[in-house]
Amino acid sequence: KRGAAVTVEVPQGGEGLRLVEMAAKNAELALKTFALELEQKESWAENAIEQLSEALELPTPALRIEGYDISNTQGKNPVGSMVVTENGEPAKEEYRRFRIKWQPESPDDFAMMNEVLLRRLRKYLDDDPKFNRLPDLIMIDGGKGQLGAALKARDQLKLSVPMVGLAKKQEIIFVPHLLPDAPADVTVPGRYGYREVVLPLNSPGLMLLRKLRDEAHRFALTYHRKLRDKRMHGSALDEIPGIGPQRRRLLL
Repeated sequence: KRGAAVTVEVPQGGEGLRLVEMAAKNAELALKTFALELEQKESWAENAIEQLSEALELPTPALRIEGYDISNTQGKNPVGSMVVTENGEPAKEEYRRFRIKWQPESPDDFAMMNEVLLRRLRKYLDDDPKFNRLPDLIMIDGGKGQLGAALKARDQLKLSVPMVGLAKKQEIIFVPHLLPDAPADVTVPGRYGYREVVLPLNSPGLMLLRKLRDEAHRFALTYHRKLRDKRMHGSALDEIPGIGPQRRRLLL
């Protein structure tokens, strides 16, 4: 790499040998510390996944969890976020963001959440390589309304991914169950009842969901602010097809 001759010295005694031995001891200590931290992290993740899987009565362990959130300012520049944990750790290469197409005059977070889940799950059915895996659990940031909108999207596409909602104030987990007299039409509201699961605030399972929710909120808000700032500092010329940066400058 240096591109020239390199000399490697191996001290046999004196200050040089003392420094080499000290470096070796420090490296060994660092390796042991890293291994211990890794073991503790893996143990915490296993406990969190096991606790969630039992409390929410999931058919399979929640090894992969996707979290969703919506961000907008009074309906303007609405966006959705999808963040992922695998084995309790953030999988940032799996994060996705959505620029919501349907923009009503008044904000409708339920309809926006429905659009995001429809688009995400349709991409899975269409074998999109960026969405080619289904999670063991989907967590919706919000209560029954947001969760109901997500369930509607899932049922419309005839998929069976477990979903829960996490309400912010009391940190209650809402687990849906199909009502006995539920209408066959999946677009009809009120098909589900909701079981409330309350876990201790310091429990690994709830902490994992809270971290996922906060990350979904951060990811959505960052994208929303980017679009909002672009809109505020942009020009009407940006909206015209065929007008590139050079012609825009000339016209301005």
